[in-house]
Amino acid sequence: RADVLLTAARRASSSAQHKAVAEAAAKVADDLAAAEEYLVARKLCETARASARRARQYLLVKKLAALAERLGQQEKAAREYREALAVLEKQPGDPAANLAAGRYLCFERGDWVRGVPMLALGSDADLKSVATRDLKGAKSAEEQAALGDAWWALAEKKEGREKESVMLHAGSWYRQAEPGVSAGLA
Repeated sequence: RADVLLTAARRASSSAQHKAVAEAAAKVADDLAAAEEYLVARKLCETARASARRARQYLLVKKLAALAERLGQQEKAAREYREALAVLEKQPGDPAANLAAGRYLCFERGDWVRGVPMLALGSDADLKSVATRDLKGAKSAEEQAALGDAWWALAEKKEGREKESVMLHAGSWYRQAEPGVSAGLA
């Protein structure tokens, strides 16, 4: 799909064609990022920005600029994750490497099952504390809601993607607690 869009961008001649290429490319770039194909995603994003400029779609240009920035952040996080894994192969208990790997898995990939144990071994005291509680689990609805509250309180100290990811994880604990709380969640 990326190759087709790159070719279409080169051959586009009208504003409508450039706009269509730019809009389609933004969606494909997200898919490429999910597959960790950052080099192709960035190239496609830059081509899409150029097409959006030619179509005078300045809101789309701005959206694509934000996407390009996010792709760069995701690529950096993936690189740090691979570096952390290399350290963890030699030193499985390394706190900094566990933190980096756990943050990537939880906050970037949404893989809380694999990431929380790493956060519990990490060097961030706040994350470590809540992740350790998370690993122990919560049997009652009140304990589940309290664990959701702990993650939510932690999310309020974060920014951007981390904040959103932690809030979503808190929500998963709230959803588990909801049926067992007779008066509902506060």
